[in-house]
Amino acid sequence: MRLKISNMNLICGAIVIFISLISIFVSLAINRIENDSRENIHQSLKTVLQTTQGALHLWIEEQLKVVSYAAANDEIKQLTYTLLEEYRNNTDLLNSKSVEKIQTLMKDKYIVDQYRDFSIIANNRITLTSMNNQNIYAENIINIHRKYYLDRVFSGETIFIPTILSTKSIITTEGQKTRNISTIYIAAPIFDNNNKIIAALAISMTPKKDFTRIMKLGRVGDTGESYAFDKHGFLLTKSRFNANLRSVGELSKDGISMMTLRITDPGVNIQKKPNLALAKNKRPLTLMAEKAISGNFLEQLEPYRDYRGVKVFGVWLWDKVLDIGITTEIDAKEALLPHQKTQRIIYIVLLITILLSVGLMILLFLMKTKENKIINKHRQHLQILVTERTLALEQANIALKKLSETDPLTQIANRRSYNKQLTLSFVSAKRTKQPLSLLVLDIDYFKAFNDHYGHDAGDGALQSIAQHIASTLPRSTDFIARYGGEEFVVLLPSTDINGAYSVAERIRLNIEVAAIKHEFSGVCDYVTVSIGIAELTENIAQGEDLFIQADKALYEAKARGRNNSFYFHPSEYSLDPK
Repeated sequence: MRLKISNMNLICGAIVIFISLISIFVSLAINRIENDSRENIHQSLKTVLQTTQGALHLWIEEQLKVVSYAAANDEIKQLTYTLLEEYRNNTDLLNSKSVEKIQTLMKDKYIVDQYRDFSIIANNRITLTSMNNQNIYAENIINIHRKYYLDRVFSGETIFIPTILSTKSIITTEGQKTRNISTIYIAAPIFDNNNKIIAALAISMTPKKDFTRIMKLGRVGDTGESYAFDKHGFLLTKSRFNANLRSVGELSKDGISMMTLRITDPGVNIQKKPNLALAKNKRPLTLMAEKAISGNFLEQLEPYRDYRGVKVFGVWLWDKVLDIGITTEIDAKEALLPHQKTQRIIYIVLLITILLSVGLMILLFLMKTKENKIINKHRQHLQILVTERTLALEQANIALKKLSETDPLTQIANRRSYNKQLTLSFVSAKRTKQPLSLLVLDIDYFKAFNDHYGHDAGDGALQSIAQHIASTLPRSTDFIARYGGEEFVVLLPSTDINGAYSVAERIRLNIEVAAIKHEFSGVCDYVTVSIGIAELTENIAQGEDLFIQADKALYEAKARGRNNSFYFHPSEYSLDPK
């Protein structure tokens, strides 16, 4: 009997020790799985954040180029100089012809999206001109809210300026008045001919469009959010939880989150316990915002409260180029859901193990295998989400770049793309000492065509002529663009003046043979073109001078009866734009 009792005790002891060991093992396994899950969540969020940052940089680079080109525009520089003179002489800028001219120029060339505006700012930070005349003579809004950035512009930088909330009435490009507009700016210095900064040009745009759209693409899961904030902790992009924030009184009924919502910790989940939240003036920054602003980017694997008081996992960075913080977050509940499912399964396995100790090892092995499959499936799911978001961002960037460089009517390159290509071809030809020729084409009597056949027919004629020009060009390296209105340009690398004349004549004859009806032409009953030709020579110092020579030749071609191609001998070239 004592032997049996002793054996029973040994068995019970062995079972207790076995169960204890299994319990310890299960506890360690749960901790390990949880740590692995948190590391995977961190890496996935980090990948999304880096992809979002890259997309923002590509978009900002395009905007910086636009403003740089505008600030370097000779006509804008001359008008700015005139405005400064009028301002110093106390001329009424509100009735200035120079203001009207620069407003028209900016609207025609650069102000294209809703709520986009521009300002030319004097050294004393006073606005000299804008699309909205009420801003003239006023201290510029950038200097009021983001003085540090405007100081950088006047020190010679072309920069992105984070979101500013305007409380004044703003007139949109459609002529509508609106208030409380969140605006971001791209600003560049304007230099005079002595390379001295005389003013600053700032173009504004609403962050509700591309800026917020790119951040939206950086979401992960059903509760994920990517957003940007400034060094004071204010939200720079639209929150995806605006409806929830309004429902609990964090925002007014018509309130907006951009530049009004500070990323602070309310102390509790305001969606569940809004009455227990800290007063807004007593809330500290969230852990994420505090660390990002202070430059602490160490790995954070523990959840923290976001500006809703909801526990989230997140990664963050401070973008030194844009001088803003960017974060990607996801609710901890959603992120840990697969782990919690796994945890419940393990506890069930442990309970069964206690009741059926004999089958403990086999059962634990089977369940462990099942757990690994769930974890792998979750990891694959996150990877698929990251891949989809990355692809969407890349496609959006490609579409944005194509849109900015293509003429919407003719579907060939636009003037902006031509300017870039001219610079590249000019530098390459100078470096390799290869010839470079430029054709400038103008449709003869095109205004009469539009007046009598209508603008729809005119658009069709422009499309047809663009196709004929493109089909005539013999090489893939030849470049065609619509310069504006009825003018086209063709860049011919490695082509001297004789070769360029041959190409020009083929183009002219092909358009004439196309026989596009034009009974009101002063040349014949069909659409014809006049073509000016110029070749790069040693005395041409920049690409714009090559265009001037071709434009002079075009003028001469028209003077000789139109429907012909003409070029001056290089010895006859003159850099006088007249």
